[in-house]
Amino acid sequence: MSSRPPVERVRALDERLAKHFQNLRHERSQSGGGRPIFALEHGLNREQREDLQANVQELIKSGQPVGEAWLPLVVYAAEVGYRYEGEEYWQTFESETPGWTAFGTRDYVRESFRMFAKRFGGAEPSGRWAGHFSIISWPITHAVLPTDLQFHLARILFDYRHQLTQELLSEPEVFGAKLAARTAGTSSRFVNFSQNRDLLGQVAAALLIGTDSDSPLLLSSTLDRIVADLDKVRRAKVWLREARASVIRNRVKGLSREKSATRSEGGLSHGRTLQLAPPSLSLTRDQDGVWRVSIDLPDFEMLRRTSPDLHAALGKMRCKLAGVNGPPYARGRVLFEPQVVLDSWPTSGEPLLKLENGDAALNQALGDECRLPAGPPWVFKLNESQKAVEVIGKTVRPGGIYVLVTDTDLPSRTIEWITPSSLRCSGVKAYEVHVPTSVGPGELGALRGLGVSVVVDIEIRPVGPVPAAWDGEGRVEWIAGDQPVIAISSNREIHKCTVALDNEAPLDLSWPTSEPRKLFIRLVDVGVGSHKISASLVPAAGGSSVVSGTLSVEIREPRARSHTGSFREALVMLCSPASPTLDELWAGSVSISAIGPAGVPVHVVASLEDRPGRALISKPLRGLSLPIEPGAFAAAFDDQFRSVEPSRVYDDAMTCTIEVSNPDLGSISLRCEREFVPLRWAVGRDREGPFARLHDNVGARSLRVERLSYSRPDLRESIQVDIVSRLRSNEGGLFNATWQEFRAAVLLPPFVHDINSIRLATVRPWITAGPRSVDTILKWLELSDLWATARLPGDAFARHARDNVLRAFATSVCSVIGGARWAAGEQQLVNGNQGALLELSKAIGNTDYEGIIAGDVKRRAPGFASLSLDGRVSECARLLRRIAPNMRPGMPPEWHAEFMLRLASSPSQASTWAGPWSRVGIDMAIQHAMMLRVARYIVLAVHFANDRPINASLYEGWAWD
Repeated sequence: MSSRPPVERVRALDERLAKHFQNLRHERSQSGGGRPIFALEHGLNREQREDLQANVQELIKSGQPVGEAWLPLVVYAAEVGYRYEGEEYWQTFESETPGWTAFGTRDYVRESFRMFAKRFGGAEPSGRWAGHFSIISWPITHAVLPTDLQFHLARILFDYRHQLTQELLSEPEVFGAKLAARTAGTSSRFVNFSQNRDLLGQVAAALLIGTDSDSPLLLSSTLDRIVADLDKVRRAKVWLREARASVIRNRVKGLSREKSATRSEGGLSHGRTLQLAPPSLSLTRDQDGVWRVSIDLPDFEMLRRTSPDLHAALGKMRCKLAGVNGPPYARGRVLFEPQVVLDSWPTSGEPLLKLENGDAALNQALGDECRLPAGPPWVFKLNESQKAVEVIGKTVRPGGIYVLVTDTDLPSRTIEWITPSSLRCSGVKAYEVHVPTSVGPGELGALRGLGVSVVVDIEIRPVGPVPAAWDGEGRVEWIAGDQPVIAISSNREIHKCTVALDNEAPLDLSWPTSEPRKLFIRLVDVGVGSHKISASLVPAAGGSSVVSGTLSVEIREPRARSHTGSFREALVMLCSPASPTLDELWAGSVSISAIGPAGVPVHVVASLEDRPGRALISKPLRGLSLPIEPGAFAAAFDDQFRSVEPSRVYDDAMTCTIEVSNPDLGSISLRCEREFVPLRWAVGRDREGPFARLHDNVGARSLRVERLSYSRPDLRESIQVDIVSRLRSNEGGLFNATWQEFRAAVLLPPFVHDINSIRLATVRPWITAGPRSVDTILKWLELSDLWATARLPGDAFARHARDNVLRAFATSVCSVIGGARWAAGEQQLVNGNQGALLELSKAIGNTDYEGIIAGDVKRRAPGFASLSLDGRVSECARLLRRIAPNMRPGMPPEWHAEFMLRLASSPSQASTWAGPWSRVGIDMAIQHAMMLRVARYIVLAVHFANDRPINASLYEGWAWD
């Protein structure tokens, strides 16, 4: 390093960088259409970067002003952003920059980047993420593509490779928008990064075009650096190579587009882009020979890309399926169970799915995407396996066997080749149709009268690559990237064939004169969407009229293989919610199961990673075999992983990976990542005991921080913090930080260092008494939700203390509403009195009539333990009808029953579940206190009926979600 003072060395760097960026701006304005410049495009090699880093660090450490040499600081900050791997940016920046906290400010960094944007045409952050992270969004944006995001972008480009065109790459803004729609399911950091769609499209296009020549999108040396880092990860290297190969193939196709007998100019016709494939119907016979109706729901995985909010709602809310009796489906179930058996036929126009307590806009979108195919009638073709598949075009062929489903009775004088058939689905009738081999005017008229058309003398069907779906008649589905081939044949003498795709000009093709007399047509570059192939056959001389036929073609975007497998594979992992975070997994609020051949042993490994591919700890979960039920997995994860050694490194981890494998069945995995949020707490431990430190990624001036203790969990104490504060409390408690609409809360474990301090972990919470009012209960529900959703560190004492607090809120809610006698019984329960449940049973009713109901509740309550949650709701609703026959109009007894049971077992979830109707439910509980007393007694009876913990709930057997 030079002996010159650091300020002079940095000034020299400033002049050199300024000249470089000025030249780069001129070049880009000439050849790149004025594309923005990034600070990472500094053109420095590795040795020069290290020299810049050392000089900037020395200058800042010396306390000398950097105002005249701001440009090296911008490059320095962008370099920190490029190495950023998911931890807090400022923590990394400040730890690598001694003296920064004393001599520098975050605002100065932002102002320096703004100066860079103004002077050199630099990129500016955009999107909601930029508004929330108004400072660090600048260095992260100018890092172009930080290392921890490169893997995700390579995967998305690989998945999207079949849709890559030269036109798309020439419009980075449009390209970025299409890629951003596919980021659901990646890390939250990448989702945030992708909100700057112009940047995403520019970087992605630059990666795909390559470095063979100077790119108008990104400096070649910067692009080479990103590609070299991508090459270090084998899978990312392969993905990028395949995506680039697709671009080259499409480029070649674009240079030689000529018509031929085996080619369709499909690339010139872009059908509408579909959200989801429509639901499809099928019929199967049971052992009694009765038809059952099954409906295959759409592949909702596509919604991750196109409608992430709707996909998330399907994973987190229960769904009611039209035509299916019984309670709503558990949250996330429709994402994993593609086929449903209908008990009754949904009415015309009725949405097949409806989110329970879902937003009206989401339900409208779901209804638009998921409706029954148009009818009546509905036509099904019987195949060799005696399964009948729906024919979307409602066409039949001579000699074929079909099942006709309609909502009306056919005339009593039934045609002999149309016979009634039994159907196990109310609201419709079924008829088997054996179409005659020779269809005359009479048969043709009968079929047309039923709404069915007949196709004769022409057949258009897929051949070659197996399609994704084929109804056997007139509708076929392929995946983008397939090479579809169709065959056109006829039982007549044909002279020529005219073929058209969509609305393009028809193509005249000569009919083959040798066997097989079929015309084979390969479809090339057919765009994603819906298309129609029309064919007209001109008969040989002396023949009859022209024969016409159509084929409906759907081209769909390929679905990336999920790491958790699918029902088409030997192994599949089911998870609710569908994409859990690390904090949700650690808090025990995630249900995980694995499905495969029964009794087959599997190797299950749980790992905590601080960055992709680098495990802090990895441990096997032993004693598991297929199928793995949620309770079995939860018990193994809790006993063998969460409560032992891994808990000590949990707070340093960014990801937890669960892998299930078998040598013969393959492997599946689930990644639960820590969310990237404006505010995050970290919990650590040193010689002085546990501490909490707030990582503020926004530099918020209006930040509010408060502390609540385990002993007084309803009292808030405001405290002051800074970015280096280590907050401590021997008793532990909850620390809550809020900024605008963001909230971050964490539980600090008590300082347990010897046997005498264990009492801190077993302190009994005390909640201040309040009036018997809706507002009091709502306040407690809000506080309970704060404690329940606070981040739980890897410490068993913190979990135990948190659960005590949540039980205290449940006890307070039920005591205040239940009345003095009930409150006395609750106190006995808190004191550990073995006879508390008996005393509570005596306090259920206060009048003779209520006593009769109470006796019935006492007798039936133990049986609730064997019922599902939905079954308990139904049984509880029957009891509540006897207490309050006239409930609020429009609110069914089942709603009140579930609200009361949630209020009695998990108050923190009750208000979330009921939303704006919480006041209605609480008011009903206050007016008819016996309703809540009954629900509470049922909750406690089920709790004490369980021998050991089987889920992560306050009261055993009451894990609602």
